[in-house]
Amino acid sequence: MKGKIEAKTITDQYEWQIVGGLLLLAFGIHVYSTFGGLIWTSDSFHYWAASRSFQSEKVFLAWDGGAYVFWPPLFPIVLSFFNETTYHIIHVICFLSSLFFIYLFFKHLYPKHLVIISLAIFILSVYPYLISSFLWSETIFTFLLFSGLFYYEKWSQAKNKNYNLLISSILLTLMCLQRNAGVFIIFGLSLYCFVIFLKDRNWKFLFTSALINLLIVAPNIVWNSYHKIHQTEDYDFSDRHFIVDFIPNLETYSVEIIRFFIPIQADTPPWILLTFGLTILTLVFVRNPKTFPLIIFSSYIIFFMAMPKFETSETGRFLAPVFPFIILQIVLLSKEALSKFHSKRIKIIISTLLALLLLYNIARTVQNVAQWNYRSIHNPKSAKIFF
Repeated sequence: MKGKIEAKTITDQYEWQIVGGLLLLAFGIHVYSTFGGLIWTSDSFHYWAASRSFQSEKVFLAWDGGAYVFWPPLFPIVLSFFNETTYHIIHVICFLSSLFFIYLFFKHLYPKHLVIISLAIFILSVYPYLISSFLWSETIFTFLLFSGLFYYEKWSQAKNKNYNLLISSILLTLMCLQRNAGVFIIFGLSLYCFVIFLKDRNWKFLFTSALINLLIVAPNIVWNSYHKIHQTEDYDFSDRHFIVDFIPNLETYSVEIIRFFIPIQADTPPWILLTFGLTILTLVFVRNPKTFPLIIFSSYIIFFMAMPKFETSETGRFLAPVFPFIILQIVLLSKEALSKFHSKRIKIIISTLLALLLLYNIARTVQNVAQWNYRSIHNPKSAKIFF
């Protein structure tokens, strides 16, 4: 009990110094990783081409001159206001802001010291730099996601402060215009609103929430519907099937989640990966005492697994924006395990395993960031990526 009181006291006294130090550490790692500039992949060239065509002619054209139809338009619009150097500054600001709002959002729901520990582990893991080292849309998406959820949570705790709901709605609308996956988040938010309705039977709240969430996703729906109606041969997705690749996608997610714990060999039997991944996801779902983040996280994951089959190399990128949910759950489970067992030997074993897990992730981050640093300096616009 004494240890808990001391932890809370230290956290309360040095909260912003600790958070500021973690953000400074993340800033330093990011600067090293992108020392020669942000790294480009094939997606990056499409983003940039669309931004230049929008800047000059107010149309969205892909790198090959065809229509820019695979993603919503916000990212090219943002890029159109900057050159490569000045955008990198905005990119860094969004990167640090996303980490800050991750902390603020979870701080509203969980004990402060556990959230700080989770933020530290996330910052020492490879995932923040996986998306921030590249000219990709996930960094701004992560910022919009957690800032939008933060202001929504503030509004839900004090519904008389409707300006928080307005700010949240604007941020979440922009999130849906940054990546289509934002719609998955709003579905989860709608489901959470329905759960609240089941508790208090407030019909006004239900209809208001439904209307607001519909308005949030409306620009995304309009964008995608327009391109569907004016579909070209290059945009013919009629042969792409959903749901049927749920299990293969679940396997690829399992691989990525297990990589957070241990290095995986390429010839590892799929059933082992699937079992381990399902176990971790089950712990996240079953042991999470907070309905709001659980529904948001599960909606995002389930919808992604229902998408047409994607490559294993892309899974980390897709998972990175919501990986803080997983890390926080691991921290909560670890605290629960340490408090449940009274044997000093068992506590030492658990603590050692957690230390090894952290060291493994630091080593993984160091390895990847070193490669990204070299790539950023010597060949930032080739197609090869790591992680």
